[in-house]
Amino acid sequence: MDFWGTERTEKIIWSDEYESSFQYSRFYKENGYAHIPNFMDPFLVDKIISIAESIDFKDEKVKGVVSEVGHPDIIRSVFDLHNLNVQLAQLLRSERVYELARGILGSDYNIHQCHINYKRAQSGRGFAWHSDYTYWHYEDGMPEPRAISIFFVLDDVTEVSGPLRVIPGSHTRWFKRDWHHGKKNHNQFVAHSSDYCDYDPGVFSDLEVDNLSRQFSPPVSILAKAGDLILMDGNLVHSSAENRSPVDRRMLIAVLNSVENKLNWVDPERRRPNFITDRKNQELS
Repeated sequence: MDFWGTERTEKIIWSDEYESSFQYSRFYKENGYAHIPNFMDPFLVDKIISIAESIDFKDEKVKGVVSEVGHPDIIRSVFDLHNLNVQLAQLLRSERVYELARGILGSDYNIHQCHINYKRAQSGRGFAWHSDYTYWHYEDGMPEPRAISIFFVLDDVTEVSGPLRVIPGSHTRWFKRDWHHGKKNHNQFVAHSSDYCDYDPGVFSDLEVDNLSRQFSPPVSILAKAGDLILMDGNLVHSSAENRSPVDRRMLIAVLNSVENKLNWVDPERRRPNFITDRKNQELS
């Protein structure tokens, strides 16, 4: 990887009107994320948890199940939730989410991904340093980083429960990677596990992370309360630590892509399956 990367030319907030009115606009543009407290009420948090904990992982319709490395009985993540549960699909089209996403993206959006990370108590492994847009670009054909990740925080996040960690400012540069894995690896690499650092071309090495920290800013842990929302630019370099606490650290994560950011054709040997990347209405005709 070129340690210095290429300067990003695309916008970060695509609506000029929203940029002037969004409370967290300046912080988000400079750092690549925003932490919005009390976005959800306790009833909604409990409802999402109920949905997440009632998923039948053995149901043949539930295809996007990822287990912890070496522990097939411990579920790490489940993908494609917006197509499995209508209430979650409605949440991602609710007024407050719609206003936030449309403001950042400057257009309507498609649901590119929707998944939950369970991060189970004392067994949930960490997520290695990576930029989501790297995968969206190389494996999904996304031409520009005109997409955002929204983290719906379902449990209190402490220093020991595996907080999301970010390198503020790293979203302002594009780091090209030597992409070399194919479709047989998708379920493995979508875990972004440190166990696969030597094989996953999207994961940043310790040396690269150290260089990024000097180039931009030291890593920051985002501590949050259940009901909070974390908004993240798709190009921001981030990770999360393992959960060493006695309680779960669950998050519902949605990736929303501008309708004007249509996906390019991707070689079938590289393209991710539809239960990881929802290509409906997103491909160039």
